[in-house]
Amino acid sequence: MSEQQVPRVATPVAPADLYASLRGAWQALCGEEPQRCSLLLLVAHVCFETAGCHALWNNNLGNAKHVQGDGRDFYVLHCNEYRPDGTEYWMDATFRAFAGLTEGVADYMALMRGPFGYAWPFVESGDAAGFVHALRARGYFTAPEDQYAAGVARWVKQLELVIPPDPEPVADMKPLFVPPEVDNT
Repeated sequence: MSEQQVPRVATPVAPADLYASLRGAWQALCGEEPQRCSLLLLVAHVCFETAGCHALWNNNLGNAKHVQGDGRDFYVLHCNEYRPDGTEYWMDATFRAFAGLTEGVADYMALMRGPFGYAWPFVESGDAAGFVHALRARGYFTAPEDQYAAGVARWVKQLELVIPPDPEPVADMKPLFVPPEVDNT
């Protein structure tokens, strides 16, 4: 990517499609079939961050912020944050932008398994409260932890009812790694 500001574009996705996309990414990255509770937790987290995937912008699943020098394109959004004393304030912030769902899923999985990897054991066990606590401890979000945890937990319960156990992947999903063709001539 060129690390340029791009227009903010709505990129909503159905939670079942996101579930299938994350499942494929998990299999590619981890070489194993994820547990349903793990995928539901990740989708619930994205749904909480993006109003049920309706306020998903530029395929940025977790609302990951752009940092100058990270090599990613970005968009600007007026959003709220919370100070350590709990008071809310509004600001313009830059967020990572991705051309498609495949790239957004890959970045989200890399973020959850990399810089926020200490929360990954809670994803594997489907522990929403532990996951949220671990994210908050490292500054992933500034909102009150109890409100964030309650929101993610509500989404998990809702998604359990509406996402079939084995949804088909979305058409846009491509493998995360395609080996180069080898010329054996």
